[in-house]
Amino acid sequence: MRSAVVVIAFAILAIAFVSADVDTLWPMPSSLSTGLHYVSIAPSGLSFVMSSAGSCQSSGSPAAAFLAPTFTRYQGYIAWYGKATGDASAAGAEVTGNVTQIVVCVTGTDMSLTINTDESYQLSVTADGSFTITAPTVFGALRGIETGSQLIDYDPLRQVYYITGLPIVISDAPRFAWR
Repeated sequence: MRSAVVVIAFAILAIAFVSADVDTLWPMPSSLSTGLHYVSIAPSGLSFVMSSAGSCQSSGSPAAAFLAPTFTRYQGYIAWYGKATGDASAAGAEVTGNVTQIVVCVTGTDMSLTINTDESYQLSVTADGSFTITAPTVFGALRGIETGSQLIDYDPLRQVYYITGLPIVISDAPRFAWR
């Protein structure tokens, strides 16, 4: 009986390990969908870029200047575990892509933070490694960057950074305006 309990416990742990690693998100987003793909990340080659497509503000905008220190800070947060010297394909899952940049699109020009500021965002990571955060304000972009950083995991045995459960699509906003 005891060995059956141990086997069941290991089976549950194995399922939890290979499933999407979104249970580490805090707080849980209001809308979340995941898949079964896996991408690797090389933090030393990862860059944050401001999208200038469509209605997004360009890299020379006030929003870009506001977010530049955040980009630098989060690059350090993402890579704090250690060097990525391993092979992501050794993790046993099929690697479907590599994340090389996180594209941030801020569609609005309002830079003021008030109780009515829209801090919503949409985050998307595709199976090929395309990582995009879209928000109406820089404050929504900050929320999206934080959530995105929580999706990135590190395997110390294989020395690889990765994101599982792709494609991931998240739409979220603070539940309370005063947060």
